[in-house]
Amino acid sequence: MQAQEVKENFSQYFIKAFTTDQQVIEATITFYREDRGNSTVLDMFSKDETFTYTGGKVKVFVMTYHDTQNHHYEMVSDEVRSLFYILRKRLEQQGIKLLIQGARRHYYMIRHFKQNFRAVKLVLGKRYDYDTAEIINIFDLENDFSQIATVQEQEEYLNQWFESITGVKYGGNKRVSE
Repeated sequence: MQAQEVKENFSQYFIKAFTTDQQVIEATITFYREDRGNSTVLDMFSKDETFTYTGGKVKVFVMTYHDTQNHHYEMVSDEVRSLFYILRKRLEQQGIKLLIQGARRHYYMIRHFKQNFRAVKLVLGKRYDYDTAEIINIFDLENDFSQIATVQEQEEYLNQWFESITGVKYGGNKRVSE
């Protein structure tokens, strides 16, 4: 009898998504951590790259997606953030966008949150402060279609934000005089 893998931090989210013709569909995302490896070949995702891991055991995050149009994905990575953005890119290629807070244009999973389900609102010209920033759970529902952006649109906004804070001091939101 083979030992069953232990799934740590199991979470399940029942969300909605919409297609290019604005048809709303039901979807389920599951997420957990587990040990994988030994004789298993493991494809791990990081950013837009796939790595094959063939070594000993490694603790990974696993994210699965299934919707009422029979799209199904399972992805593995050492980083939640990579899984989230790769899943969204794959769905966007199929004409599907998720109706969740984490897909809103002004929110991004910054490096500090790469291992959990949080994103921070980025305001142009203003550095975020952990104590006062608006932080959301990426899987919380969003009902306003107009708020949903593609991953590329979020990345473009992130780059605008980076440019807008050049010269802005930490702890304050005033520009450093030149």
